[in-house]
Amino acid sequence: MQYKDKYFTVTADPTQPLHLKFIGQSFLSEPSAVLQPLVESLIKHPKAESEGISLDFSESDYINSPTLRYVLRTIHTIHLLKIPITLYYSKESGKTMQSFTGMKILETDNPAIRIQAL
Repeated sequence: MQYKDKYFTVTADPTQPLHLKFIGQSFLSEPSAVLQPLVESLIKHPKAESEGISLDFSESDYINSPTLRYVLRTIHTIHLLKIPITLYYSKESGKTMQSFTGMKILETDNPAIRIQAL
């Protein structure tokens, strides 16, 4: 499964069915319209609850506010479903790095949510 536009690609590797990779710059005005089917496929995977889900933003250069809000809502939804989640980001990615560094507060007192720099 994959979403691709001129600036942004989200891809699911068949060899890693619980991992989504986000590449490039997100200027999506309605991110849920294109990202929701990809995220739902992860949530519905039979091993999601036991193995957890990972969202990899380490190759994202920019994520706009609507996409960032969608990511936060997704973290909340996945957490309510009691599925462990790990977000990866790059230390080199400027504003994206700042956004994910700020999200590290979500993992306080919660081992099911991990925000990790690569």
